[in-house]
Amino acid sequence: MLKWRFETGKGITSSPAIGADDTIVFASTNRQLYALNREGEFLWRFPSRAGVASSPTIDRSGRIYFGSGDGGLYSLTPDGDLNWRFPTGGPVRTGPALGADGTVYVGSRNGYLYALSPGGQLKWRYRAGSPIWSAPSVGPLGRIYFGVLSGCFIAVEPDGSTAWRRKPGGPIWASPAITQRGTILVGSTDDRLHAFRSDGTVAWTAETGGRIYSSPALNGDGTIYVGSNDGSLQAFNPDGVLRWRFVTEGKVRSSPAVDRKGIVYIGSGDCCLYAVDTNGRLVAEYRTRGVVFSSPAISDDGVVYVGSGDGGLYAFQTGSRGLMHSAWPMYQRDTRHTSRFRRWPVD
Repeated sequence: MLKWRFETGKGITSSPAIGADDTIVFASTNRQLYALNREGEFLWRFPSRAGVASSPTIDRSGRIYFGSGDGGLYSLTPDGDLNWRFPTGGPVRTGPALGADGTVYVGSRNGYLYALSPGGQLKWRYRAGSPIWSAPSVGPLGRIYFGVLSGCFIAVEPDGSTAWRRKPGGPIWASPAITQRGTILVGSTDDRLHAFRSDGTVAWTAETGGRIYSSPALNGDGTIYVGSNDGSLQAFNPDGVLRWRFVTEGKVRSSPAVDRKGIVYIGSGDCCLYAVDTNGRLVAEYRTRGVVFSSPAISDDGVVYVGSGDGGLYAFQTGSRGLMHSAWPMYQRDTRHTSRFRRWPVD
C-alpha cells in the first residue's frame, strides 16, 4: 500500500539510493537532487544547472555522487553541501560507480569514461569514441565494464588501458551486471541480452523481443531478470534459456529489484510498479500517475521506493525484507548504488 508520496513538480527517471542512515536520495528532471527521511519528510535539496537523470551513489562515508546534464559530476557531503564538481565536457546521464579503493568512475556524452579520486582529481580518462549512457560496473578484480551508443561493449583495466572491446549489436543504453561466476550480462537495442565471459568471448545471447534499456538483476539461484521494451519482464536461466515472461501494458525501461523472498519489483510505462514471484505470477501492483521508468529500491524494513513521470517519489509498504543476497540484486547493484561486484551467499 502507499505509505507516502513526495512531489518534485517534474518527472523522475533517477533511481533512489538509500543511505546507511535510511536517508533516501534521488534526482528530478527539475534540476534538483533531493534527500528525504524514511517518513518522506524533506531534509535538503541541491540545485544543478540542468536536468538530472543520473542515479546517485553513496559511499561508505555517506558522500553522495551524481552526474548532471550540465556536464558535471558532483560530490556532496551527507548534509547536501558541495564537496567538488568535476567538468566532463558533456552531459552526464549515467550514475557513477565506485571502485574498491574509492575511485569514482563515470561516463559522459562526450565519449570519455573518467576515473576520479574521492577528492575529485582526475586519475585518467578513457576515450570510448561514442556517447556513454550506460552506467559502468566494476568487476571482482577492478575491471570496469560499460557500453556506448555506437554499439561497442568495452572492458577497461583499473589503470585505464583497454582489456577488450566487442560490438554485439545495436546501441547500448543499459548498464551491465556480473554473475557470481564472472559472466558479464548486458542488454542492447538489438533486442538481445548478451552474456560475455571475462576474456570477452561470447557465452550466449538471448532474444528478448524488444530493445533493452534495463539493467539485469540476479536472483540468489542465478536466475536473470531483465525488462524489455516489448512491455515484459523476462526471466532467464544462467545459460540464457528463457524461463518465463510477465507482460505489462507499457514499455519496461525500469531495472528490476529482487527482494530476499525472491519477489521481483519492476516499473512500466503503464504507470504501474509490479511485484512478480519466482514463477512469473503477479503478486501485487502499485499504481502511480505517470510512467515508471525509474528503477525501484528496497529498504531493509520492506519499503519500496520508486520515481514516476508524474513528478512524485513513491514509498510503498510491502512484505519485502530488503534486497536479495546476490551479486547483483538491482540497478546499480545495491541500495547505495556503488556498482561494485560483491560476493554474497545464496539465500
